[in-house]
Amino acid sequence: MIQIRFRYATLALALLLGSVSLWGQVNRNRPTTRPETVGASILPNGGLEDPAPSTLPPMPSRPSDYPEECIPRTPDDVFYEDEEEKEGGIYEKIIEYGEEHGIEYSDEQIARFKAYVDAYVAYLKALQAFEKARPMGWWLYPSHSTTSSNQFARTFSEAHSGRAAMRISGYFSVDHQIYTYPDPLPVRQKAKYLVSYWYRGNLPKSDEGANRLAAKLAVVRITWIPKAGKALKLEGKELAPAGKSWVDAREAGKEHAKDGFFNQLIGMDLRGSEMKTWREKYMVVEAPENAEKMTFELVFPRNESDIANYLLEFDDISMTVIKGAEGEDEPSKPKPNVLAPPTRLPQPYLQRECNLTWTASELQGATYELELVQKRGKNVLSTKTLTTDKTSFFLEGLEPGYTYTVRLRALVDGVYSEYSLPLTLETQGLGEFPGGQIPFLYWIAEDGSCPQRLPLHYMELQNPEAKCLYYIDDVLTEPEGRILVFPSTGEHSLRVQIVEAPERTWELEYLVTVK
Repeated sequence: MIQIRFRYATLALALLLGSVSLWGQVNRNRPTTRPETVGASILPNGGLEDPAPSTLPPMPSRPSDYPEECIPRTPDDVFYEDEEEKEGGIYEKIIEYGEEHGIEYSDEQIARFKAYVDAYVAYLKALQAFEKARPMGWWLYPSHSTTSSNQFARTFSEAHSGRAAMRISGYFSVDHQIYTYPDPLPVRQKAKYLVSYWYRGNLPKSDEGANRLAAKLAVVRITWIPKAGKALKLEGKELAPAGKSWVDAREAGKEHAKDGFFNQLIGMDLRGSEMKTWREKYMVVEAPENAEKMTFELVFPRNESDIANYLLEFDDISMTVIKGAEGEDEPSKPKPNVLAPPTRLPQPYLQRECNLTWTASELQGATYELELVQKRGKNVLSTKTLTTDKTSFFLEGLEPGYTYTVRLRALVDGVYSEYSLPLTLETQGLGEFPGGQIPFLYWIAEDGSCPQRLPLHYMELQNPEAKCLYYIDDVLTEPEGRILVFPSTGEHSLRVQIVEAPERTWELEYLVTVK
């Protein structure tokens, strides 16, 4: 992917937010007044929030008698380096701390300290996995699917907005890039866009520790891609042959960039005493005539001989149309990626219903369409289309003893993705259950345990429209749809009266333990 990207002609857009006198000219693309924008940013996941740390455990609380100096610092810390001899590791630091402060720790305290350290190290490992996760909609270079082999890391400590930001630290010997992925993004030709990102950090220094005020830290790079067979133009002048992307450094003095077009984050933008203050970089870019798509990169040039010992965080990358400069035409709408097939949530039996779930589309605002096909052998008996804006769906009305296939596709702004590969379901036929043909509620386990909100899903119920009455502790109880709610946990009696037909009635009795 990265080699292909570099074959594109590249427009390197540079915005200097330092001293105007440094370049000796006024920069029209860095207005003093921030332009008003309309609509949403065209960049995906610009806040770097996804994937969210939904499974991140809470930070363990430090016991009041545990020395703060001995809190684990890395996911590789251990309580004992030698478990058999109970020596080394953080344990040794705790003992040394006690000796220095005249404290003798009991066996009970040591056991509690070990439990705390084990929990804290597990937390650090989970935190590291989150920090190394690649943000959805973006790719990282030189790393591939994670940040494990480069200097990028996600952080959720005081992000500019939301929970997450991206961190990079010097120094490194290859360019580091974060860029939109997997497909180029549609744009409006001749539209003007406000490109913005927020940053903070410390002052970069040379290997000898001297300040490096003017060294480049970051550059925004945009690759404009033309409509098929068309030539990109700016102010009526062709910028590249028809069908080719545009190579342009937008340097000062160039005919097509009279005022320069800099977007460099340099040392003077950082203040060592204000490294926790978020600042915004922004610039105005104009999509050339006949531009159809673009790719966006934030590049951090290699600096092994130039800069060391700096830390930079960035967040909320955006590219938004400027009000009054919306361009001439609507962009082609992006096509959602093909989704992975839906998966079936675990359930004891499959006869008339099942719960499906799937991974969300990478595009915002997606809805989903499921194609449900009923088959017997190779013969297609029926096809249904089901829609939802959720990433799960409860399938009802399945018939026992049939094969079903379920395909999934996403819909965004009137554009469908291709269908996913099918999920195949085989419903169990009536009378095939070893216990006979008496209906039963299959979410009540053999030991009588069941959830407090009990799904009313049956096996061996021949008539799905049967009339059912439910008595909890001999009190007639009306279900909430297809859910029966018990008044409390613990033991309860449940009696169910079922009338499938005048000659087919049942009374089921359960002693349940509600959990």
